[in-house]
Amino acid sequence: KTLASTPIIIEQRSLLPVRDIFEALGGEVSWNDELKTAKISIDGHTVTLKHLDTFMYVNGEKKDVLVPSVIIDGKLYVGARGVSEGLNRTVLWENNSIKIN
Repeated sequence: KTLASTPIIIEQRSLLPVRDIFEALGGEVSWNDELKTAKISIDGHTVTLKHLDTFMYVNGEKKDVLVPSVIIDGKLYVGARGVSEGLNRTVLWENNSIKIN
């Protein structure tokens, strides 16, 4: 799917809002404001991401991501490539847009 969100570039890495990435891929996202943690259900997997962590959990297994997640304007942003590849998907740049397969 091609994502409509404009990425934010931090340390030469593209970050997108968690909700935009996973809902575009058919996932469900819930947010725990007290813990600053997103929990995602997608393709039979459970993904947990936390503000400022440099890793995520996929089905309880810790996986490193390339850049820490960060809250910007009330949204949790994560590195598109690290999160997608953690779910065995690929990220492509196509005509100035990000496509996740």
